[in-house]
Amino acid sequence: MKEQKVKPNCERCGRPIKSPADCGTEADGTIKPNHCKNCYAGGEFFIDEKDRQRFNIDVEFRSQLSGTVLDIGCGVDPFKSLKFLEKPSLESAFAIDTSETVIRNLKKELPHQKIKYLTLGAEDLPKLKKRFNYIFCYFSLGHFDNPGDCLKNISRCLKKGGKLMLAEELPKKASRGFVPTNDKRQIRNQRQMAPVLSGAQKEEMMRYIRGKLPKISEKDARQVLEAYRLHGRMIIFKQEIKSLLSMAGLKLLKECQERREWFAIFIKTRD
Repeated sequence: MKEQKVKPNCERCGRPIKSPADCGTEADGTIKPNHCKNCYAGGEFFIDEKDRQRFNIDVEFRSQLSGTVLDIGCGVDPFKSLKFLEKPSLESAFAIDTSETVIRNLKKELPHQKIKYLTLGAEDLPKLKKRFNYIFCYFSLGHFDNPGDCLKNISRCLKKGGKLMLAEELPKKASRGFVPTNDKRQIRNQRQMAPVLSGAQKEEMMRYIRGKLPKISEKDARQVLEAYRLHGRMIIFKQEIKSLLSMAGLKLLKECQERREWFAIFIKTRD
């Protein structure tokens, strides 16, 4: 029997897979080379109740996808999965990121006739001159200099009845959090309130990047790491995000919080 090649990182969690012993297993005991044993065992993914809620929210959102779709701050893993692109009801998809290195490598490693990769940020959304049926925004708000303005742009780009899938990392404990502002000094101070990643965490992120884009050079991978601004994220509170989106005409449909990670679906109720 031909030995299965082990992937360097788990496709689900990004953990390193160093040997077959680290791999997940199918129901018949054969290894699952692209997932680790912490995520996959006995032929199915391991998920706890909170993870199941998040999974159900994500599945529900993806099952409805049609028309034109946008991923804001796509990073090295646009839309988290490209399987939905095969749906006949999906006309086109746009994936944007502020890093030219990210976009260049995505075009090279993940080309698709329905996806257009662009070097843009949320503040540049008006330049697209398009309105979308569905928008993904995974863990990107903390990287924007002014999340308030970016949320307004996201609302403007959604069609009436369109939906936003939002995921964000919340602060550990109470602090003054994000205050909408255009003052560069205040923006810098808010960003400095965010935790700094350790060297080990940065190396783990590097493994994740190289797992998603296997052909990426070491130099480009380092540039992508820096583009993620991992030295600090803006601290934003859930209630502030809800308030800003409500003022922009978006209504909360569903939400789930797993530890500090918050997942929610919003619908645009008015133009």
